[in-house]
Amino acid sequence: MEMRVRTEFDPKTRINLMLGDVNDMLNKIPDNSVDLILTDPPYMISQDGGKITRNNMRIGAYKRSADISLDYGEWDHFETIEDYIEFTDNWLTKSFAKLKEGGWIFIFFDKMKIYILQEIADRIGITPKLIYTWCKTNPTPHFRRMNFVSATELIWGGEKGNKKMKNYQPQRDMYNYFLSPNKTAYGETDHPNEKPVELLKKLILPTTLKDDVVLDPFMGSGSTGVAAIMLDRKFVGIEKEQHYVEQAVGRIAKHTGIHKFDLFDHDLSEQVLE
Repeated sequence: MEMRVRTEFDPKTRINLMLGDVNDMLNKIPDNSVDLILTDPPYMISQDGGKITRNNMRIGAYKRSADISLDYGEWDHFETIEDYIEFTDNWLTKSFAKLKEGGWIFIFFDKMKIYILQEIADRIGITPKLIYTWCKTNPTPHFRRMNFVSATELIWGGEKGNKKMKNYQPQRDMYNYFLSPNKTAYGETDHPNEKPVELLKKLILPTTLKDDVVLDPFMGSGSTGVAAIMLDRKFVGIEKEQHYVEQAVGRIAKHTGIHKFDLFDHDLSEQVLE
């Protein structure tokens, strides 16, 4: 099975990993060519250098010395909410154009900003379908005791059109929530927002068929790719950080049995930084 990291889209390749800016890479993918979009974009929730200090805190089983970082990386920082809305509008509009009629789109998103997605969806014609909930069985405790513990992440779901699902599963497998620990239980990489593969498979399976194309415009360390390939789907992943692309390559090779390959056809680093 061929898999290469490129700055161009190759329709003949079953696994396309594209290194570069999301909007530039989306421009290279044909419209109406993707069966499912499943992605976890920036949330704009990072606090520059912020952290929660846990030294000397005594909250039952959570007594630990390690701090919790509130700064996920430069990619999650925006000057203003208007900048973030423009960024979201650009990538979502371009991504939606790639989706085939009847295709679904799932987006992990900050629960306090879901309104942004809904406003864009209304304008460009995405049919809203559901809010899918990831319920974490081991959430980070709320040390300051000022609010309820944040034990869920929301996944906004929509469709291009309004058709029956391609691959509807038994009713017991179609509940709109998923119970799973957070990254401390399953994490394989240093990406701060690595998602559980089993959750992603739950979203991919009923909305696609074998050999359908799954697109993740914010691939990160490759969880969506692992889930898609495990289910015998084709995968297109876009990521601008070479470090995370390399992690995605390793994970896909590990979980799918695909042999290692030459990571880059040529040195892409200078091209991406230009």
